[in-house]
Amino acid sequence: MARSQATGGGGVATFVANEVKDEALSQATGGASDIFDLTKLGTKAIKEGIGQIKKHLSSLDQDAANDVMIDRLEKIANGEIDATEIDSNYFTHELGEKKLVDEGMNQQKAHIETLKNQGIEYDKNAQNKLYTKEALGAGDEAFRKAAKN
Repeated sequence: MARSQATGGGGVATFVANEVKDEALSQATGGASDIFDLTKLGTKAIKEGIGQIKKHLSSLDQDAANDVMIDRLEKIANGEIDATEIDSNYFTHELGEKKLVDEGMNQQKAHIETLKNQGIEYDKNAQNKLYTKEALGAGDEAFRKAAKN
């Protein structure tokens, strides 16, 4: 599905904000953005997005990398740390993925489609655009511990 089909011709962020019917998120997109810019979103919009992301992730297996990224988003919302491009990519990606899954697309297809809509190539380096090094390290460590058991 092309971006215009998946998003109605607008960017991923606009599509998601319109579909989740959140006024703060809708106002934050400016109507054409492909990525939510967390440096320009207000606390209310970020917190609403975090709630939507947590709801989405609750249907998946627990993942240490996602836990680190959610923690980062909460710190951004509370003004404790500054947002990075990776944080904005993650935020946008998880909201876009949630929307597609909610529409009936399977998780893997939704993940790939959302990457495509964000302009991120689906390859081994895609995770580096969605997760900080700290988050990836936490995910690797959790995997190593699980493999020992």
